[in-house]
Amino acid sequence: MSTLIGSTTASSSRTCNARCYNATRRECHCRCCGVNHGIGALQAGQNAREIGSSSIRAATKPGAGKRNSTVPREQGELFSAG
Repeated sequence: MSTLIGSTTASSSRTCNARCYNATRRECHCRCCGVNHGIGALQAGQNAREIGSSSIRAATKPGAGKRNSTVPREQGELFSAG
């Protein structure tokens, strides 16, 4: 079974494979979030290539990886003076 898309974190691993793109039921719980669900191997492969290409483009844009947080980071007092 070929895995088209996969991701792994410290606590879980999610993939998109033949169980998804050859599915006949409506529910999808895999890495593609329904994009490849039940559409067949050929179209799912094309989708996976586009997802990969767009991820690479996003990761190589200037400023990629920098956090732009709008939440002010404030440090409160850890101990009261008293």
